[in-house]
Amino acid sequence: MICSDGYPEDLVEKYGGYLVKTDEPYSVFSLEKHPKHYLVVFGSADVSQCQTLEFINSTFVKCFAGVGKPKPLSYPRSRLTCIDYSFRMADDLVSYCSTRFMEENEATTILYTDYDDKTDDAIMHINTSSILNNS
Repeated sequence: MICSDGYPEDLVEKYGGYLVKTDEPYSVFSLEKHPKHYLVVFGSADVSQCQTLEFINSTFVKCFAGVGKPKPLSYPRSRLTCIDYSFRMADDLVSYCSTRFMEENEATTILYTDYDDKTDDAIMHINTSSILNNS
């Protein structure tokens, strides 16, 4: 794990609060074999206790907190999103929760642990409205 914290209010303003709310827990990890590839997990305080994660599938992970057996974590309402390029929001999140220097990410995977399918409709409505109002 790189770090974890609560989602900053100014990032809600910068990136929108459609899927993540102010102070919602988030954790940032880097991949072992690709340290410039990040995993950002939103909505789980349990994940902040993990040093490493092992994905069994997109809804079930094992949390390794150091000593002892891994803790199973299940997120049946999760959504996994892969971004195959440098994603500024991931770097911003790291700058909020860590003081150590991290190079800019090259790719980011985001796990929303409690995703509401209705959010898609709300985002589409907001995006469509903004496009129509700006034309």
